[in-house]
This record gives sequence, C-alpha cells and structure tokens, in this order.
Amino acid sequence: MFIIEGNVKKDTIVKHQLLELYAPLIGFEAISLWIYLKHCIDNKKSISIKDLYLQLQMRESTGKTSLNLLKKYKLLDKEENKLVLKEPMATDQFIKFVKDNEQIEIETKKRFFTLLDDYFEEIPKNEIDKNEQTLPQHTNHLTVAQKEDELVARFMSECNFIGTKELRQKFDYWFEQIQDVELMEELIRRTKKKIQFSGIRGCPSNYTDKIVKDWQLKGIKTFKDLYAKDEAFKRNWQIYRMVEKELNKDYDSLTPEERTMVNSWISPENGEGLKEDIIKEGIKQVIRKGLFKGKGSPTVAYMNRWMNNLLKAKVTSKKDVEQNLFYSDKKSDSPKIGKEYSQRHSKSELEQAIEKKKVSYKGGK
Repeated sequence: MFIIEGNVKKDTIVKHQLLELYAPLIGFEAISLWIYLKHCIDNKKSISIKDLYLQLQMRESTGKTSLNLLKKYKLLDKEENKLVLKEPMATDQFIKFVKDNEQIEIETKKRFFTLLDDYFEEIPKNEIDKNEQTLPQHTNHLTVAQKEDELVARFMSECNFIGTKELRQKFDYWFEQIQDVELMEELIRRTKKKIQFSGIRGCPSNYTDKIVKDWQLKGIKTFKDLYAKDEAFKRNWQIYRMVEKELNKDYDSLTPEERTMVNSWISPENGEGLKEDIIKEGIKQVIRKGLFKGKGSPTVAYMNRWMNNLLKAKVTSKKDVEQNLFYSDKKSDSPKIGKEYSQRHSKSELEQAIEKKKVSYKGGK
C-alpha cells in the first residue's frame, strides 16, 4: 500500500512481477515512480512532474532516467501525445520480451536469466496469477551452447578477433576453464580496455589467452576469486608505492625480487604480516639512525633484515616499532646495530692469547 496526502483511501495493488522481475533490471527509483503514478491514477489525483520528483525526493536527472526506463520496458507508453501507464507483463510474456528485445544489453539479459533460476525456485506455481500460463521451462533460457555462441560473437565484434582454426581452439579452452558468466564478462572488458588504451599488434586473442592461463595458474575460477585477488594486489601495490617513496626510488621501479621481499613483509608464509604504517615507520627509523653505509638511500634488501625483526616480534603498533626494530634477540639487552661480527672468543681464549703475549715479551727482554 502506498499512501499519499489527501482524501484518497483506495489501496494501490501491484503485481509481484514488478518487484521480482522488473526491479532488478530498472532499479527501485523507476519502480517507485511507477507505483506513485499508479496510485495517483487509481485515486484520480493529478500531480505535476516537478511535484512528483519532489514528493519522491528524486533529482530531475534521476526522474528523467526513470521515465525513460519505464518506457523502455513498456510500463509507460505514449498514445496520442499522452503518457499512458501500463501494467507489468505476465512472467512468460516478460521473459520473451527481454529475450527478443535487441535494445536490452547482453549483460543485462544474462543477469536477468541468472535471476530467473532463483525466481522459479522461490515462487511456487500455485502462487502465480491464475491468469498466467504455466511457467516456461528451460526452453526460454539461453542454453550453454547459445551463451557460448553469443560470447564468441561479442569477442569477434567488440574485440576485433580474427576468425581462424586456432581461435576456435582457444575459445574451446576458455569455455572449459571459465564456467562463470561474470568472469567471462570481465575477460571481455579487460581485452577491450587493453585494445583501447594500449593497442595490440596482431589478433587480440593472444593477449586474452594469456589472461586465461594466468587465471588458471592462480586458481581463479569465478569473478569472486578474481575480485579477492585484485583487492590483495591493490593493497600490495599501494605499499610498493610507499616503499619507493620512502626509499627515494622512482615510481614503479621495484624489481620482481624486491616486490617478493616486500610481499614477505605483508604476507609471510607463517604468521601475520606487517601493516603499511608499521613498514613505513620501520623505514623511517632505519634512515634516522643512518645505519646504511652504501651510496644513496637504503635498498629493499637492506631493509629486509630490519623488517624481519618486526615480523619476529609480531609488531602491530607504531609505538612498538623502535624498541623491536633493532633487536633480533629479545633476551639480549644490547641492540644489534650496524656491523655484526660472527667470530666471538671465549674468556679462556682471550686469557691464553694474553699469556702468549706476556711470554713473548719476557723472552724478548
């Protein structure tokens, strides 16, 4: 029920399809607009478009977009210079409408048909409107082969692939490795982005094939897996930039070996890694001490030894950095700063050396 001010008392009843099927495609702003218009019509209440936006607390740009979406999905039609509100289609009619409508983007269609699987499971048949026909079976769904054919067509048209026997083999490999629709959409997006911003010599399928093989090596099977990897990479990349800045290095100048060292600070094989602020504070402390005797700023390899001290001490707070940074052995009260000598003599050895010196001195006298 949608209540507005005035003497209106008639409830506004809408079909479940409006919320279950239409809403995921056109958004709740457009749905709210339709419901309000429906309520005004049912209660013979007139309202201007401007007042309508104000009532819904909707920006004019959002309102115009919502109206266009209502027109696109046949919830609003224009007849003899008048806008006419239309009822939502029955389930089977709307499925056919989405499938056959060329103006609806392929990504939107795929999301819609994925949604249908859950929709059919959640809505018992006896709850569907009696006037509707029996729910369509999977004949109205895109089959696996049809989905693959659509993806092939998109790669050919959007990514400028060159059709060859080798390309067909690549497609077979990609479809075997990638079963997730969202991940395949991301593969298309990354290929197009590479073409637009960097350019590719020859068939772009070689670049796409490298992405798929890289995902396979990293164990990426779904878009969720890829998102988790990307987020971890972004966090690491931010720390790379910070390390370069603190060590006075050029942008994006860390070698693969240096990145591996930094990764060992962030995500060690055992235990919890160091946070960005801890690493930054550690670098600052080492530079302040002036321990590095080489030319220029300290190297990542030099910093590695001090970061290992923090890892061993499991430092999680900046205030604990200084007292743990230069101590590799917590049982010792002496900080190991600067050069460490591996040869150490016991007291008896020193005494023997002194005795020999005394004997040699007396003999010479």
